[in-house]
Amino acid sequence: MMKNINLFAMLLALAVPAFSSPLSQANTVYFSSGPLAAANLYYAALQTDKSPQAFLNAAYVARETGDIDKAVALITQALAAHPADTQIMDYAGSLYLSKGDFLKARIVIERRLKKPDARPIDNLNLALAFIGIGDNKAAEWQLHRAIAQDPHFTLAFYFLGKVLDSEGRPAEAAKAYEETVKFDSQFLEARRALADALYIQNNYDDAWMNYSKVSFAAPDDEFLKQRVAELSGKITKKPEELLPPKVLEHVTHVPPIKAPGSPLLRVGISSDMKGEPVKRSSVGFTPSGQFLLLNGANGKKVAEGTAGDTWRIEVSTPDFSAAKVYDSSGTTVFQFSGSVIIHQAPKYPHTVILRGLAAGAGTAWASVSDKEVRGDVEISLNRKLATIVIVNHVNLEEYVSGVLAAEMPVTYPDEALKAQAVLVRTYALHAMGTHSELGYDICDEQHCQVYAGVKAESPKSIAAAEATKGKILAYNGKPIAAYFSSNCGGFSQDGSASGWAAQPYLQVVSDYLDTSTPPDSPYGFVQLLQYTPEAYCGAASTTLVPGDPQFRWERAISADDLRARVARIKDIGAIKAVIQTKRSTSGHTDDLLIRGETGDLTVENDYPIRKLLGLGGLRSSNFVIETMYGPENKPQQFVLYGGGWGHGVGFCQTGAKGRATAGETYPEILAHYYPEAKLDDAARYMTAGEKKAPAPVQPKKARAKKWHKRRAKKVAPAPEG
Repeated sequence: MMKNINLFAMLLALAVPAFSSPLSQANTVYFSSGPLAAANLYYAALQTDKSPQAFLNAAYVARETGDIDKAVALITQALAAHPADTQIMDYAGSLYLSKGDFLKARIVIERRLKKPDARPIDNLNLALAFIGIGDNKAAEWQLHRAIAQDPHFTLAFYFLGKVLDSEGRPAEAAKAYEETVKFDSQFLEARRALADALYIQNNYDDAWMNYSKVSFAAPDDEFLKQRVAELSGKITKKPEELLPPKVLEHVTHVPPIKAPGSPLLRVGISSDMKGEPVKRSSVGFTPSGQFLLLNGANGKKVAEGTAGDTWRIEVSTPDFSAAKVYDSSGTTVFQFSGSVIIHQAPKYPHTVILRGLAAGAGTAWASVSDKEVRGDVEISLNRKLATIVIVNHVNLEEYVSGVLAAEMPVTYPDEALKAQAVLVRTYALHAMGTHSELGYDICDEQHCQVYAGVKAESPKSIAAAEATKGKILAYNGKPIAAYFSSNCGGFSQDGSASGWAAQPYLQVVSDYLDTSTPPDSPYGFVQLLQYTPEAYCGAASTTLVPGDPQFRWERAISADDLRARVARIKDIGAIKAVIQTKRSTSGHTDDLLIRGETGDLTVENDYPIRKLLGLGGLRSSNFVIETMYGPENKPQQFVLYGGGWGHGVGFCQTGAKGRATAGETYPEILAHYYPEAKLDDAARYMTAGEKKAPAPVQPKKARAKKWHKRRAKKVAPAPEG
């Protein structure tokens, strides 16, 4: 197989123009065919090119392909040829650490720390060298120095916790782990270590809470199941006191959102990471106005209730073929087999609180929460999925108001919020019907967009939605696939990469102030991720974006943990190497090869890669890996340095914040992230049926006149569903 790869690499190299340097030829093959195909070309380039970049790229690719001995040999040659080059010092220290040659690592890193441009990561690496030598006191001191320079350095806090754990100081270790998860709540390896440290101290309440949070994202982990079950009998408080559900005690009076002709959306409520309904057999609801309960089959009234009353719907048969509706007194008022609709007066902006919904299912931030929404609510039975399905009927502009602040902080500048409002509207029209087989157009979680309903609305978000009312982005006569993420890490990802949609408006664009194109060599991504130039979306800029920590992140995962995770997919034995076999132009990992002693596993596309390499999911697929080896070159741990938060395709929310702060308007911001797409009116892209929502059944006029005069009323929450 290796001979075939080398032959293919030679043929590719011959296709490169003759005037290209050997290093350039190797880079071309790397990006077209991956590191395994390009490795020998990098080694061959060193015969004529002894520059620091030639050495660094050759050593990087040797490490990336799992050949740590080759990587160390190359960086040792580089040190001899360029003893004063700081990047070679940095990489030499890192590679000696990987190999387990801690004395050599210490010598090189201590020399590096004497340079004026030394970095917190140098202190971290020196600490790791001291840990390897067995000098925990010196390691602790270096970790504190790294943290003093970068208070958001999660990996320094994590390894500080490890040192303190090994010293038998669990209380101090717990504090270090708490800081780790404070800055990266998805670093669940650290939260699990925090739970362990609390467990050792017999702090069962906090230990149970943290083990439970980890188990939300890893429901199949047997250890977590056992530990949560064990501690359930030892905690001193009720589970709902330790992880309290978010209960809405008051209904909300909201201002009307006038949107004549706006299409009606069917939004699936309480969905999981796939956009499917979280399984449930009951749901409570509290309307803010006097309401009608309609039979979903024919639209006829079957009951009516008073504002502020909490009613309940419960499945009454094991096969989910029937359900009963109970009023606030517990009396059965209706039984149905299809669906019912909670309908309030259309003239007034009434809302419905839905009780005890699962939010963020399958994530590290999963919780039980009430959700308040505008419009009608349809509740139906799905026998195939054995669940109740909740659908909110809401017009497009009301939907935008319920999404905007849930997807972008309202503290962001107005022009950034306006840009996001356009994208929320655009994405909704583009994604209409995504989940039609489930009975709704679009879901309420990250699979589509996070729709938080009324409680996400604010004067700023409503103003941004109003200022852009009806505006969308279009290309070639259709609303675009308006993908967006929290932070692109510096370069957005091309739409054709990692399983996304190939579209002319989804290109690689830069958010760096002084860098317009991605690196043309593999080591260039180490430079970007560990040396961090200033960017609109970055923490390096003190004038534009003062401190968004997701711009750069770090993680660590043990080889044993990764082996256990891989084994749930395919048993390949002990892990020998983790190889990024395909990297997109922007730096994101498209394909990952896990080599084991008894087989290999290939993982493709953004989300599966992120999910595999992090218990709570990596923040992005834009990362470099540093493998730490033990005896016989067996991997012990993988340390990752990454950039960005999310898939990185399309719009960068933090970058939009930086651009708005710098004075760009929302059309300018959108034009940057979606070249070739144009601002247009949503009405032009709606069918005649979409322009006019179906008329709902009207309540009695005498009562309707009084509904809008009712005031907010404190109501008792219904039991959890």
